[in-house]
Amino acid sequence: ISDPENSAVLYRALKRAGVSAELHIYATAAHDFGVRTSDRPCSTWTRLCAEWLRHQGFLK
Repeated sequence: ISDPENSAVLYRALKRAGVSAELHIYATAAHDFGVRTSDRPCSTWTRLCAEWLRHQGFLK
């Protein structure tokens, strides 16, 4: 897990370059966040990623 500001810098650079990107920052997460089903907000990242990949045409 890295400093969220680094992710925000990358996200802004991608958007400026016209690259399709999304950024989701979660307040708390463990090392294995989102891998196991849980009631934590960060557990939604796999679903959000799959939706984005479908929207981009990488998944059917």
